[in-house]
Amino acid sequence: MEPSESINYSIISLRQKIIFVGDSGVGKTTLINRINNEEFKDLNESSVGIDYYSKNIKFGGEELTLQIWDTAGQEKYRGLIPTYARNAVLAFIIYDISSKKSFENLTEWINYLNSIEKMPMIICGNKIDKLVDRQVTKEEGEEFAKKNKLVFFEVSAKTNENMNYMLYRSIAELPYFEDKNKNKDKLTEELLKENGITNDNNILNLYKQNSNCDNDNNKKKNKINYNNNIESNMKIEMKKGENKIEKDESHFNTNKSLYSPNSSKRFAIHADKRNSNNPDNRRCHC
Repeated sequence: MEPSESINYSIISLRQKIIFVGDSGVGKTTLINRINNEEFKDLNESSVGIDYYSKNIKFGGEELTLQIWDTAGQEKYRGLIPTYARNAVLAFIIYDISSKKSFENLTEWINYLNSIEKMPMIICGNKIDKLVDRQVTKEEGEEFAKKNKLVFFEVSAKTNENMNYMLYRSIAELPYFEDKNKNKDKLTEELLKENGITNDNNILNLYKQNSNCDNDNNKKKNKINYNNNIESNMKIEMKKGENKIEKDESHFNTNKSLYSPNSSKRFAIHADKRNSNNPDNRRCHC
C-alpha cells in the first residue's frame, strides 16, 4: 500500500484550522470562548503562548470540525505563531474599537501572516459594546478592509452582537466550500439554519453588514429627495408670489383711476364700502 493511501483525505478536509491573531487585550480569547462555549467570560489576564479549541459545524449532513488556535498578542510570544499558523485555512485578525493602536497594527499582522502562510483573512473589530470609548469608527474599519480586499465585521463578545453572523459568514470563506458553487450569503443562511441558529436576532443579523451599506445609501437618497422636495416647494411658492405680483400689477394697471389720490370714483367706492351692511364689504381696498 502506498503511504498516501493510508490517509483519509475526506476526513482531513473536514478539519479546518483557524487562527486568531491581534494585539494583546483586543479580546481574542473572549471571542473564541463565545464561539466555542456560547458564553462570555471577562478575562483580565492576557493569554500565554498558544491555546487550542475545537467546534463542530454541521453542513449537508456532514460535520465540519473547526480547529481554533488562540495566540498571545505580546511581542515575546510572536515567535510561536509561525509554528501554529502553518496549514491554517482562515485567519481572524482582531482589533479593539476602543484602541486606535490595535487598529493601526492591522497592517503589520497582515504582512506577518502573509510571510507565514497564504490564507483568507477576516478583519474583526471587537468590543462594540464600548461605543462611548470608541476610537476607531466603523467607516475606518470598512475602508481598511476594502483597501486590503478583506471581509470585515464589528462584533461584541460581551453582548454576542453579530457573533453568529460573523462566524458563519466567515466559515463560508473556507476553501472547503470553494467547490460548493454557492452564493456566500445564501451559504451563510443555510449554515445558520442547519446549526440551529434560527432566532429572530440572529436571522436579522444575517445581512446586517450589507444592509448597513444599503441603509446609508437609502439615507443619502432620502436626503436628496428631501432637498429636492424643499427646492420644488420653494419654486412653487416663488411661482405663486410671481403670479400674485403679476395679478396685482395687472389690477393696478387696469384700475389706475381707483388709486389716484383725487379720484372721485375712489371716494364713491370708499363711501359705499363704509356704509355697506355686509362687514366683509366694509374693507376699502385703498
